[in-house]
Amino acid sequence: MPPDLKPLYDRMLRQFCRLVLSTITLAYRLLHLLEVRALSDLPEKISTNLDSIMKVINKCGSFLAVRANRAYFIHQSAKDFLLEKALDRVFSSGKSKVNHTMFLRSREVMSRTLRRDMYGLFAPGFPIGEVEPPAPDPLAVVQYSCLYWIDYLLDCDRGHITDELKDDGSVHQFLRASYIHWLEALSLLRSLPDGIVMIAKLENWLKVSHNTTFRTSLVNALI
Repeated sequence: MPPDLKPLYDRMLRQFCRLVLSTITLAYRLLHLLEVRALSDLPEKISTNLDSIMKVINKCGSFLAVRANRAYFIHQSAKDFLLEKALDRVFSSGKSKVNHTMFLRSREVMSRTLRRDMYGLFAPGFPIGEVEPPAPDPLAVVQYSCLYWIDYLLDCDRGHITDELKDDGSVHQFLRASYIHWLEALSLLRSLPDGIVMIAKLENWLKVSHNTTFRTSLVNALI
């Protein structure tokens, strides 16, 4: 590497570390490397290569480690430090912005991945207790997003929430196009009750914000 490029690459790696650290800090559970790849706002040539993501995580070595392809904080105190002492450095644009990015990435990966009959069962009435995920599991990269995308939206500031939940906004469009596929994925993940809770959260927010058209669509989905 030419010596004059090393400072540039070091700065880029530090920026990538901030993106990964902010994603993992706000995660609701441990993230698989595939999920880190899906949720972090990394450049495409980084985010499509697990070896590159491992390199970024290794650069965050004072805070993160990887076991069984899952990234985790080396100690709770490391996470506490980022949230209490280094908040402005890790979340340079604010936690709400990172939550919004994770919502957007979740919605994107679901829209791109979810489809009818993800496990090739060919029978809608197939007993869920007998379902075995195929290898590789097509839901692996999207599992976390299916379970937490609404939480990330509702963790945003009011402006982002209002914009995303407006009539014919991004959430309305996603549910109109992929609602059944999302429910099927939740069923395969044994998490269908979580989907009902998530829709109820949205319905409650829309009730408070007096968005009647979209709220009616959600109520009809729950009935």
